[in-house]
Order: sequence, then C-alpha cells, then structure tokens
Amino acid sequence: MPSEHILSVNDLRLELHPPSLSQPPRQILDGVTFDLARGSSLAILGRTASGKSLLLRAITRFFHELPVRSVEGEIWFEGKNLLRTSNQKLLNIRGARIAYILQNAHQNFNARLSIRQHFDILLRFNRPKIKDRAAHAIFYLYKVGILDPEALIEKRCFPVELDIETRQLVMIASALACEPRLLIMDEPAAEFDSNTVAHLVDMLEDLKLERGMSVLMGTGRVRRAEQFADLIAVLEKGELVEIATPRQLFESGREDATRAFVDGTLLAGHERERLVAHYYHSRSD
Repeated sequence: MPSEHILSVNDLRLELHPPSLSQPPRQILDGVTFDLARGSSLAILGRTASGKSLLLRAITRFFHELPVRSVEGEIWFEGKNLLRTSNQKLLNIRGARIAYILQNAHQNFNARLSIRQHFDILLRFNRPKIKDRAAHAIFYLYKVGILDPEALIEKRCFPVELDIETRQLVMIASALACEPRLLIMDEPAAEFDSNTVAHLVDMLEDLKLERGMSVLMGTGRVRRAEQFADLIAVLEKGELVEIATPRQLFESGREDATRAFVDGTLLAGHERERLVAHYYHSRSD
C-alpha cells in the first residue's frame, strides 16, 4: 500500500448551532484524527448520528445549509490545509480533485436537466479539456454497470425517469467521470443488490491501482465497510475509537463500539449470517 498520504485529518472538531438559544452548541466531532494513503481506501464505520456524514462533508466544508457553528483542526489534502482554503479555491477542488457520492441521488440532481446536460455541465467545469463530453459520460456510465448508457445520453433522459438504483449509478458515474484523486462516498451502496456491489468493489479496486485514486467512505454497515475498504475506522459519538484492517477488527477489536458491530448486535437477519460466515471463513485462511 502506498505510504504517501493524500489526506491527513488532525484533531478535527465540529459544532452545530443548537435548536434554540437557551441550549449549548452541539459537539458532533471531537478530536478526529486519521491519515489516508494515496491509492488506498478507508471506511468510517458508525451508527446513525455518530457524525460520519458531517465528517465526510467537513473535508471540503461541503455543508450547504447545515447549521454548522464551527470547524477546527487541520485537514491536509495534497499539501494544503483545506480548513484554511478560501471558498473559491474549494469550488475548484470539489469535483475535479475531490468528488462526492452522497445518499439519496434524486436529491442531488437538478430535475430540469437531462442526464446528458448534467454530465455536460459537470465536465465543462471540472474537466474542460475533454472535447467529446457525451462519449466520456457514456464510458463511465458503462463502467459502473449501466448496460445501455447510450440511451441515457442520446435520448434526452431525465433523472425522474430512472429507478432508484440506476439514479445512484448515474451519480457514481458522474463523480468518477471527473477523474478525482479522492472519492468520498456516503452510504454509496444502500440501494444495490449483491451483484452490483461486487461490481462496484472491483471497479474501485481497479481505479485505485491504475490511477492511485483514494477512497473515503462512510457507512453504518460493517459488511459494506469490509467490502470497500482497506482500513476501517470506528466512529462513536464523534470520536474515532479504533482504526484497523477488517480482519484485525473482527479478530481483536477492543472497543465496545467495535465489538457491537463485529458481534452483529447492530445487524439483523441474513446480513448477520453473511458476516458471521465471512468471519469464520477468514479465520480459516
């Protein structure tokens, strides 16, 4: 695994404004520290309200209208502290160098734009040297597993016409089409079946090897973290309590939050059975 860090987060602290003036600010992240090597992947594993989504957004201050009161610490990306970078420079970094794949793809599309227009605007801004933007879009739509990408581009298809899974695949393709150095994903595979997940895992592994692309993801499912990531960082109530390889977490995770995931107490049904089967299979390797 490459030793050079593309991303280093040091003592990151984030507060939200309280719902009312009579209440104190809400501490969401408290002293989060980790490194991400170039060409590697790290999963932030945490239950609901652990702070994982805000952690991912904090990397480029991608907050929109969220009631963020303060962000302190250091976030180093390719030698620059993003917490000290101007908003204008961050606009040039997002998409072109750091791309996001968020939950709920339908909320991240402009309903008035066709799929082709969406790619056209995205590539014109983030990859202006690409001449044939339609062909570039088709390439990445096919790469994520859409079998007839030409139809989406050439037939003036709109996001509302697509099912949830296809919309999410289009969102992933649009992020990858910008050819970022760091891909940030928030619950990227929630809508997918096991075959689609396996394809995406293989595709991202290829991109990590071929281009040195790094991946940072957030998930509440230990199985997804194990599938997508080289390392897993367990986030509990805004603090990173443990970072290790999936196998190390399964075999010797020490923290209560880690054991809760590994032992299956935060999972149910067939998902727990698959995890347990994987665990014993790994021990026998």
